[in-house]
Amino acid sequence: MNCLKNMLLVPLILLLGSCALNRTVPSDLIIGSWRSDLSGFVLSSVYSATDVSVDGYSPVPYVLVGDRLVIDGDETSARIVSFPSHDQMVQTDPLTDVRQEYRRSN
Repeated sequence: MNCLKNMLLVPLILLLGSCALNRTVPSDLIIGSWRSDLSGFVLSSVYSATDVSVDGYSPVPYVLVGDRLVIDGDETSARIVSFPSHDQMVQTDPLTDVRQEYRRSN
């Protein structure tokens, strides 16, 4: 009986461990380097856990609560962030519905 319990317990532990490693929270997924095309210009953005730097300029703070991204406290330019895949980020302006697509570059 003890052996049967162990046989059932090991796969359960492995399954739960793999779920813990799956980064599906936007605040985890946003961290890293991203590239985007804006009217023919390539933008490079680097997100840390607390700030973002665009094209090597000084970083500015951002807040990501759920899927709502606010950069440098500017609520009027808030974006809705989604991650269709680990390597793709979409930021949508909720007022104009304009989408900006990013690809992970690291």
